[in-house]
Amino acid sequence: MNRTMRLLRHKHNISYVELSKAAELSTQRLAQIELNPDTSTQYHRDLVRRAFLRVIAARRLALFALEQDFERYKDRLLDKTQKEDFA
Repeated sequence: MNRTMRLLRHKHNISYVELSKAAELSTQRLAQIELNPDTSTQYHRDLVRRAFLRVIAARRLALFALEQDFERYKDRLLDKTQKEDFA
C-alpha cells in the first residue's frame, strides 16, 4: 500500500527535491516521513500539506510565465533567436 502523498508525487512528477525544498526539509527526512509505516503525526500532515500548497503555487507561477512567453513568441516559435533573449 502506498501513501497518497507518494501517488500524487508520481502522478504529477513532483520529486523529493522539489517537495523537500517546499517543506524546508532534507530529501532524506521527507522520504522518512513518506515511507514511515507508522501513523503520521498531525505536525507531519500539516508540513506535507503546506509543502504541496507551495509546490502548487510555484508551478502556477511558472505556468503563467510560460503562458506569457508563449503568447509573446507563438508566431515565431521556429525563428532563430539569441539565447540571451530568454535569460
